[in-house]
Amino acid sequence: MHRYFDLIDIAYNKATLVVRVIELLEGNPDGYVGRPLTITEQSQTFRIEFDRVTEFRTNAEQCFTPEGTTRNITPFVFECVGSKYASQACPLGAGAGEAARHFVVFTESVVVEVLSLNEPTIEG
Repeated sequence: MHRYFDLIDIAYNKATLVVRVIELLEGNPDGYVGRPLTITEQSQTFRIEFDRVTEFRTNAEQCFTPEGTTRNITPFVFECVGSKYASQACPLGAGAGEAARHFVVFTESVVVEVLSLNEPTIEG
């Protein structure tokens, strides 16, 4: 079963990035698209924390194309192994001189791409 998520918020401070997402569930029929995806009382929220972040960017979901080989971590987080973005990471700042890893938080509205030295911790 495919699951869908939406972005709640993003917070960045001192090389730590926190992304919060919420699950979208099928709502009541609306007469137009069938059963639209909505946030309900049963929607689960998740907190994804990246430490040792070298940089990050956001992009509209419709404009995102994965790079390299993808490795799924959760239904909404994956790693792009061998991506061009990771190979072009800024050589200054947090984690300078170490190989950054390219992670993606995928939601229905916004895709958050993160270069971090570590895999994220995920709560929810």
